[in-house]
Amino acid sequence: MKTFTRLLLFMSNHFFLIIADGTPISAERLHTLAEGRKLIALDGAANYLRSLNLTPEFILGDMDSITPETKSHFTSQRVAFIHTPRQDATDLEKAILYCRENNAASIHIVSALGRRTDHTLGNLSFLKKYHTPASPLHCFTETEEIIFVQDARAIIGGETGSRVAVLGFMKCTVKSTGLVYEMNGLPLELGASESLSNALASPHAAIEVAGDALIISEARSLALTQKL
Repeated sequence: MKTFTRLLLFMSNHFFLIIADGTPISAERLHTLAEGRKLIALDGAANYLRSLNLTPEFILGDMDSITPETKSHFTSQRVAFIHTPRQDATDLEKAILYCRENNAASIHIVSALGRRTDHTLGNLSFLKKYHTPASPLHCFTETEEIIFVQDARAIIGGETGSRVAVLGFMKCTVKSTGLVYEMNGLPLELGASESLSNALASPHAAIEVAGDALIISEARSLALTQKL
């Protein structure tokens, strides 16, 4: 893929929040997730940000869904538009690559699921495709957080009873501590076996993944630690 021109010329690390054009999350949830992060709106998502009086650092995409009113509004605020008409990558992929080229310490993604099944499945696959521990990807819905884990440990913190699920993506073996249904070398494989409807048995839990997995949690925090 062709690389993007850098707009951030200073070299410090950045924390990004990409707002995709899928099912919107609530204004309260978005404001919370936006704290301390540079916002990147994907095309039509800029319309939603304008309605919430939120201003992105950049608007990225082929600009086929943004309204003229929104474009005029953010142009007057000197928001940068990154026009990426190439069709060999989705807007979300382009945004992830852009963040990585601009010193992304971490990338959070919202509104990437829902509306279209192909986009939902594709966007989940990007968590694996663009996985790197040095610049982790986290996907958020209104109530959940999703991460891809590869041969690493995930730490979960939240209220007892918060739901947790682990899916092989494609295949893994899992050990856990702090869950209602503990896993001790449990093999998981997409389309064959999975761990659904589990929950925190205590305010903190750890999940060790040997292989590739998606972890889905409604707990307060979900983070990767050291490689196994």
